[in-house]
Formats: sequence, structure tokens, C-alpha cells
Amino acid sequence: DEGWGIENYSGKKFHGNESEEYLKYWILAGTTVKMTLDWKNQTLSFSINNEDKGIAFENLPSETLYFAMSLHTGADGEI
Repeated sequence: DEGWGIENYSGKKFHGNESEEYLKYWILAGTTVKMTLDWKNQTLSFSINNEDKGIAFENLPSETLYFAMSLHTGADGEI
């Protein structure tokens, strides 16, 4: 229930079991995704190919958070 992220094939953002539209397109192979955690303002935002997509999540907890990345079949990536 305490996860936040975006889905590459729908462009939706997810938190727990809830989702809503965030991107207007799929994230395709070769795309650079940047995730920015603003600890001071408790926000999480994303940039796609250096284009800022704005704040995706607000009011994040002020406790330890862990980064994770999940790729679907046929996808590849690097950190």
C-alpha cells in the first residue's frame, strides 16, 4: 500500500491500489526516465527524455523510502 510509481505501457501513476492518468503516452524503449524525490517538500516527480512531467505524488511520508524499478517482458533498462 505504500508504493508510488508510473506504468510504462499505460502512462498511469499508481499508489497502492489506486491509479490515475499521468502521462499521455506510453514509455517506449530507449526512453530516459528520471525520478526526483524532493524530501523537503515530500513530493515525487518524473521527467521523460528531459521533459519535466510535474509532481506525480505529494505528501510522501517522512520516513525511509526504497527505490525500486520493475520492467515488463521485452523491456530493458539501466540505473
